[in-house]
Amino acid sequence: MYKLPGGLSQSRVQANYWCGRKNPADMKRVAERAAKGRFSGIKVKGRPGDPIVKGVEAILSVSSALKVTVDFNGYHKTPSEFLPIGKALDAVGNMLVIEDPIVKSDMPGYRDLRRNLKTPLALHLGSVKATIEAIKADACTIFNTGPYPGMARFVSNCFLAEAAGMPVWHGSGHELGVQDAAMLHSCAASANCKLPSDILSHQRVDDLIVKPIEIRDSFAIVSGLPGLGVELDEDACRRYKAA
Repeated sequence: MYKLPGGLSQSRVQANYWCGRKNPADMKRVAERAAKGRFSGIKVKGRPGDPIVKGVEAILSVSSALKVTVDFNGYHKTPSEFLPIGKALDAVGNMLVIEDPIVKSDMPGYRDLRRNLKTPLALHLGSVKATIEAIKADACTIFNTGPYPGMARFVSNCFLAEAAGMPVWHGSGHELGVQDAAMLHSCAASANCKLPSDILSHQRVDDLIVKPIEIRDSFAIVSGLPGLGVELDEDACRRYKAA
C-alpha cells in the first residue's frame, strides 16, 4: 500500500508506548512495561489539576532512556496558566514533546510558549489550511498530523511540514490492527515522519488481525506483503461481534 501515496521512504517506523491519564504510581508501572518492551518513548495524557509533573518524574525513575510526550488536548485556557507546568516539565529532563497545551486557535499563545520553554511544542492538526497557518504563525516546531486526514492527506501534510523544516508523527485514536497497518504504510511513505508515532494495536486484548504488526526495539516493521500486509482475523471478529 505504501507505493500508492509515494513509495517506500522508510522500512521501519519509530513507535511510542502509551499510557493515557494515570496517577504517578500507575505511570511508573506502565513505564516498566515500556522499558521491558525496549521502547524508546512513551506518550501520556494530562489535564489541568493532574499530577503530570510527578508522573513524568516517575517515568524517569524507571529509565532515563524513555522520552516522554505529554498531550494536554488543549485543556489549558491561556499560556500564563500553562507556563509554570511547562517549565516544571522542562526541569525534569526526560521530555520529548509537549502537545496541544492550550486551545489550538491561540497561535500567538503557542508562539509565546515556544519562546519560554525548552521542550519542543507540537500541534495536532489535520487540514492543510491549519498546518499552513501554524507554520506562518511560528506556533510550533513539530506536527502530529494523524489519524483522521487519511493516507494521502497525511503524506501531503508531511511534505508540507518538511518544506518548513518541521518533523511529524502519526497520531491515533488507539485503533485496531487494520487501521494501524494503514497508518504504518502512511508513515512508511513519509520520510519526514521522524518522531515516534502511535502504532498501538499491540496493546489491545485482540487487534483483530492474524499476525500482529511486528515491533522491534521501538520500531514498527513495515510489511512487504500485498496490500496493507495484514490479514483480518475472521474468527476474532466473530468472537467479539456485538449483538
